[in-house]
Amino acid sequence: MNMKEIITKALQVPFRSFHYVLPVMFLVLYIIGELVYTPQEEIVLTILCIIEILVYIIIGAISLDITRKAINHVEKLPSFNITRIITDGIKYMILFIIYTLIPLLAVYIIAYLSGLFNIISLTVPLTQTVLTTNQYIHLGIIVLIGIILAFIAILYEIMAGAILAKTGSLRSALNIKQVTNNITHIGWTKYITLIIISSIISELIFFIGSLISIIPLIGDLILVLLIKPFIVMFNAYMYGLIYNESQDN
Repeated sequence: MNMKEIITKALQVPFRSFHYVLPVMFLVLYIIGELVYTPQEEIVLTILCIIEILVYIIIGAISLDITRKAINHVEKLPSFNITRIITDGIKYMILFIIYTLIPLLAVYIIAYLSGLFNIISLTVPLTQTVLTTNQYIHLGIIVLIGIILAFIAILYEIMAGAILAKTGSLRSALNIKQVTNNITHIGWTKYITLIIISSIISELIFFIGSLISIIPLIGDLILVLLIKPFIVMFNAYMYGLIYNESQDN
């Protein structure tokens, strides 16, 4: 499939088969968000935090299942399977944490070895003055490295997620060599372009949803029940289609 076909199909599938569980999950997140901004007991906030984490795990598992459907050329989105949701959700959470920690640890090590922490601790608390030009440059370089590493991690995490959806194996998804080979088979330029396009489309859809949310109550419900689930379904299905490009001979 060419890039236009991949994008078009990914946009069409949510219209043909809307996943009914996702709106419920986003509604729960919306309610939690509203409750957090009101005075609550500490135990209540803890419970809400746990529920929020569980909801995100479920959303991740559903996304993985949608990606699996795309890989298997199925346009009908999956029904709610509690057993698969639990196993997929836990695996997806582990995968996300690992691929998130890698760039964070790398930046921390670079910052530590370069003496950035010493510069900040010596400059800010004692003098309360701005950093020197060289120190700003130093900090800027570290931030730039962090952004680049984060972008690379996202590219790998997306392909790793698709591999997890296909194989069900966390070990395969964490195999950097396999992930790299899959992306290389697609072509780095094509792969990065597709990921960027999917991000732009998602941001545009979310922006439209944000404008609609200005309408009291109804706007928020449209954003929560339609826009956000659509974005998840679109991206998840598109990632599956992108993965299939790595399997074409």
